[in-house]
Amino acid sequence: MSQQNWSDIYDAAAQGSTAVVYLGIGSAMGSYNELTSINNQQSPCFLEKIPGKKVIILIDPVLEMPLKTEEWYQNMGNPLVLVDSETKDDKIYFREYQNGSVTVFAINDMFNFSHNNYHHDEESERYNRQVDDNISKIVNLIEICFGKPRRTKLILQNYTGASTVHFYNSLLSIFDKDDLLKNVIFDVTGQDPGCFWEITDEYPILDGSGNFVQSNYMLLQMMKGTPNFRQNLVRRIDYLVYPVTSNFVILSKDPAFELAGMDRIMNMCIIYSVEFNDFNKYREYVLSKLMELIRIMLTDILNTTGSSLSIDFLLELMFNRNEFINTMAKLKN
Repeated sequence: MSQQNWSDIYDAAAQGSTAVVYLGIGSAMGSYNELTSINNQQSPCFLEKIPGKKVIILIDPVLEMPLKTEEWYQNMGNPLVLVDSETKDDKIYFREYQNGSVTVFAINDMFNFSHNNYHHDEESERYNRQVDDNISKIVNLIEICFGKPRRTKLILQNYTGASTVHFYNSLLSIFDKDDLLKNVIFDVTGQDPGCFWEITDEYPILDGSGNFVQSNYMLLQMMKGTPNFRQNLVRRIDYLVYPVTSNFVILSKDPAFELAGMDRIMNMCIIYSVEFNDFNKYREYVLSKLMELIRIMLTDILNTTGSSLSIDFLLELMFNRNEFINTMAKLKN
């Protein structure tokens, strides 16, 4: 895809009237017999929660021709008009459509954002360069959305089944955390629903100012009453058991142990504002950071559940893995 194509996308996002930019990755719908409000990945109903003009970016190597969303807008009496297209190897590659309320870009290509760190051959290096390029495109879009007096919201929904958590967490080290959480969301449900799920306008959750409410990144005490509270409570307890405390216990006994489950650990560090340099392999440093995280997580879990258990008791118990696991499991209910 040419740089000019992405320049057109950036220009559309930069318009003062653009209220939301939506990226639908893996959003081909050629196999769908009928387009409905609960399966429409190309113009999902939750976009209507944000008033104003929309920029929709659909990316999938097998995007159909014509797009299902063309039929959708036609039936709404607001048809899309094709204003630009490009082919590659005699196949459609890029399309731009417009009507009075939306600009739609359709890109027949892959869009990966997870590096291949398992192989180091030429193909893997080429793949990783493409990943770097894709990440840069998202960073550019966010900078454009943030470079306005009134922030443009950005929604990325991945319908391929790949998790976006690690990618989003990496952006939290680039942008202001509060700004990002309010204005940029990857996965409106916060549940990693995968490829096929019932799309509703229940998500994303917005506050009174129209900002995203991302309970996955809140303290448990702050998310009570949110739709994902129970799921997040269970997940936090599971992550505390493994890998956070399990790594601490093993590393305290075996200096040569290499930490496992670092993605989950770093995710918890971001949520609980624990600065953890994962390049620092010094054993005492790692143990101190894990203990800092353990204490904060235990405090949040115990205060949220109203448990009478003490932190000191649980810190001692965590070396008895079976008893610790059973005790923490009771706090999930």
